Amino acid sequence: MAKKTRQNKGSVTLTVGEAEHSLRFTTNAIVLFEETYGQNFTAVESFARSVDVGSVSFRCLRALIYAGLSDSADITLKQAGAIIDEVGFPKAMGAALEAVQAAFPEPEQKPGDKSAVGNAQTEIAPD
Repeated sequence: MAKKTRQNKGSVTLTVGEAEHSLRFTTNAIVLFEETYGQNFTAVESFARSVDVGSVSFRCLRALIYAGLSDSADITLKQAGAIIDEVGFPKAMGAALEAVQAAFPEPEQKPGDKSAVGNAQTEIAPD
């Protein structure tokens, strides 16, 4: 099973044979996924919450593995596909979904707290 590491927040370790790969969805990894797959990442984040694994194609999973590993390894799409072949679709999908969920954790909200997502106000200072 994939495991989260403390060193890289939002990172999930995917073990392939003897090698451990750090799967993480940073901003650059998300943009790479969108460029590779041609779809908005928010759709992936939404289905990761609903765990509708049956609607995920091999093409989508390969793009997720490719992008998620891009910050920690010099990897190609072909190598991402080989990783899926090595660990199997269910394990690769589980790790990818866990990494997506780790990248977008549910906010902790206490009763009466109005600082939930959508209510944040950020000031941007001019240069």
